Amino acid sequence: MSKAIINRTLDCISSSLSISRMKLLPDSKIGDFPQWDSLGHINIYFALQKEFDVHIPLTLAGNVKSVDDWARIIEKIINFENE
Repeated sequence: MSKAIINRTLDCISSSLSISRMKLLPDSKIGDFPQWDSLGHINIYFALQKEFDVHIPLTLAGNVKSVDDWARIIEKIINFENE
């Protein structure tokens, strides 16, 4: 996975949830922080779409559990759009 995508994903989620970037890791997941609840998950969904200028289907977003999951989905969408 692209380090640039994982870092942008981490930065975006950190900003979206007001979590210190130093505390957020690629394997951080929903429930690890009080801010990352179901509403926080929706905020992440919209923030990442804006950050990467992509559309993330809700069917994919519903399966996301971690930062790494978000980054993998974004990378797949970007790669698909560039083909």
